Amino acid sequence: MKQYITAIAVAAVLVAAKSAMGNATPIINGQTVSPVPAASVAAGATQLATETTKLVKTSTGTKFPAGTIQSWVYSGDANNPFAGGLTFVYQINISAASTTFADSFADSADWAGFLTDVGSKKTGVQINPASANRDSDILTWVFSPTHVTAGKSSALLIVETNAKKYQNDAFNVHDGGTSSADAYVPLAVPDGGLTVALLGGALIGLGAIRRKLS
Repeated sequence: MKQYITAIAVAAVLVAAKSAMGNATPIINGQTVSPVPAASVAAGATQLATETTKLVKTSTGTKFPAGTIQSWVYSGDANNPFAGGLTFVYQINISAASTTFADSFADSADWAGFLTDVGSKKTGVQINPASANRDSDILTWVFSPTHVTAGKSSALLIVETNAKKYQNDAFNVHDGGTSSADAYVPLAVPDGGLTVALLGGALIGLGAIRRKLS
């Protein structure tokens, strides 16, 4: 009995240790989480793409963050728990000449159908997000109350996914008004009708079983 209790205690410690070592925080649609603040892309991951795009005013008003969005795509990231999945990394850079700051950073509903974990990596005076939320498959990073102010950059914003392909789409940086720029996001790849074919085959098989039993 004593050995049994000891084994349970050891197992509990191992589970707790594994949770503590998690590289990022899982997030599903309709959820708000605190991203792991010490996430990283594993050494040895392959950088597939990188780009820097300029923020452009996209709504009416007087406040518009100015600066750039940098984005990267990696494959073979050993910290990504989704086998064969891509890891996306973003960074907001607010220009020293910007008249306002970045309060939040959101994409254009590109995460539908994908599994996602989120984290951030801060160095120096970079600003970590306060939270991340996924609503209607739009992924939003919230910096309030500590904003990304003029001349500052966000921490690296890391999203581990099971996506296998990527594309460009618009991201929005908000503070009263909105500025937008393209960055990398997952690309949904059609299955060529495979799912429908498999479902049809399953229904045919189920019909045959019912006929045999009747």
